[in-house]
Amino acid sequence: PEQASGASDVSSGADIYSLGVILYEMLTGSLPILRDTHIQTLIAIPVDEPASLKGIRAEVPRDLEAICLKCLAKMPRERYASAFELAEDIRRWLDGRLVRARRASVLERASKWCRRNPALALAIVALFAGLAVTIFQWRRAVHENQRADRHLDLSQQVIDDMVGRVAADSTLPRELRLSMAGRAVELQRTLLAEQPDDLSVISQTAMALYRQSQVQADLLDFENALKSVDDALFVVEPFEGSADTAELSIRLTDHRIGVLRSLDRIEEAHVAIEEQDQNAFQNDSQRAANLFQSGMLKLRNEADLEGAISDFEASIELYLDLSVESAHGFEYEIGVSELYCGTAEMYLDNLSEARRRLESAIILFNSLLEHSPGSSAVVDRLATAHLQSGRVLHGELRLEGLPVANDLPLLADCREHFDSAAAFLKQAMELNDTIQGAYGRLAVVYEMRVKLETEQCSEDCGVSVTEAYAGMFEDVPDENPSRRIIGRVLGESYLRVCRALIETGDEEGATEQLDHCEQLISLLSETYPGVEEIESVREQCSTLRNQITN
Repeated sequence: PEQASGASDVSSGADIYSLGVILYEMLTGSLPILRDTHIQTLIAIPVDEPASLKGIRAEVPRDLEAICLKCLAKMPRERYASAFELAEDIRRWLDGRLVRARRASVLERASKWCRRNPALALAIVALFAGLAVTIFQWRRAVHENQRADRHLDLSQQVIDDMVGRVAADSTLPRELRLSMAGRAVELQRTLLAEQPDDLSVISQTAMALYRQSQVQADLLDFENALKSVDDALFVVEPFEGSADTAELSIRLTDHRIGVLRSLDRIEEAHVAIEEQDQNAFQNDSQRAANLFQSGMLKLRNEADLEGAISDFEASIELYLDLSVESAHGFEYEIGVSELYCGTAEMYLDNLSEARRRLESAIILFNSLLEHSPGSSAVVDRLATAHLQSGRVLHGELRLEGLPVANDLPLLADCREHFDSAAAFLKQAMELNDTIQGAYGRLAVVYEMRVKLETEQCSEDCGVSVTEAYAGMFEDVPDENPSRRIIGRVLGESYLRVCRALIETGDEEGATEQLDHCEQLISLLSETYPGVEEIESVREQCSTLRNQITN
């Protein structure tokens, strides 16, 4: 269209349009726009839309039609930014995954997932069928006034299984998990309406809402997660002060504090902790958990680091005492407290103490991993401990002055911690792809590794790390809220390597890194227009381009 209009600034977007024309003709046997004469065709191309592919051939898949029509968009910015992006979307279609050219409906997304996972889909259908039969039998028993209690217990068990085994399954599509959790809450509310005074039904309804909140928090929907847990607390509120619901109320409040922390509603979280401390049914385990939560609130935004360290140390002491008194060792809880205590020490530049704390956390998590190799939570914490250890060693390297000798053990340890962090984060995401902030922390790992190598004048290593980082960015789902941040950090990594190559006189290598950065920023600007951080990277690209040219 831009060539037909006589525009002078024709870009590679014209090639994308041409590929779209070829694909259109392959699928339909005709050109997208064709008039009686060549001149009439040229006039029509900038203004007329191509006929629907499915209108010509009904068997053309909807997603493939969307890919083709995206190539044929009138405005270059509305097409694919590169042939690589086009190829990636076609690969997605070939693999049965969602394509970026069209936003699929919930039904279509679920259908695609079911085709890729037929066995699990069949199990879900069977579960729903069993649930329907069980609910039907219970309601009939209620009306017949016999066997009601037995069927009520069975109904609640099936609902509980649906949430526990299905909604919490991170391999399921986002929409399906939310739908399953919501459906379980609806069914439990139905039981509650029938038996409003039954304490077991009340507890199970609150538990269904609690688990719905957990699913929402897993998917970073913290506003709705807070609403669900508040609804759960409202359900058990009439029994406040009762030993029958005390443990559940404590669990709900603890979860609510974590959600408030994720929403940055720090004051409300502090109030919730104070109320929790006044709970007469609270035990030492819960007091230790409250101290940890308090420490996390103080650590957030580095508001009160000394206070955070004090809280973490107190929680560790309580957990150690509990370990002596009970069969449960509390190694995980102690390890997490050590991890964040070390993080607070790192922020205070107490690097030796931070290193000691983090090494202790790594030892504990490694021990737990030997017994539970499939625990995504342990793998995730171990990754974070390695990341923070790498940052501490990087700080020690900077104190010694950079660059340093490549055979220095401290440098080797620093690299090893960053590489271990990347490996464990990838493993954690394979075990559970909804781990909060995993992509963001992986971005920090790569950013720190690139920074380390360029500071050590190891440009080749910096290039290879950046390439690995770029591959990771391509794997980040479009809907992941970290995608924009990861893309921006990737762009800054390209620039960091580019500057290092300029300093060594490798203008060709620097230009290649700059080309990658500009292509990435073009993609990010199209997806996230007007974002200040992205525009800042674009300006740095222009500055370096002028520096290389001159």
